[in-house]
Amino acid sequence: MKASSDKMYEKFKEYDFSDAKPVAETPHLARLQAEAGGKSRITIRLPQFP
Repeated sequence: MKASSDKMYEKFKEYDFSDAKPVAETPHLARLQAEAGGKSRITIRLPQFP
């Protein structure tokens, strides 16, 4: 999938994320990550389509 075909891309394409902090440096996100056992990935199960 191309980034330009993503609906969220259109919404945020003009934003500058160069000063974004890592999750570990953002208290509320770090707390959520810690509650999830430090996992940095999630698994999404999608239905199979014929």
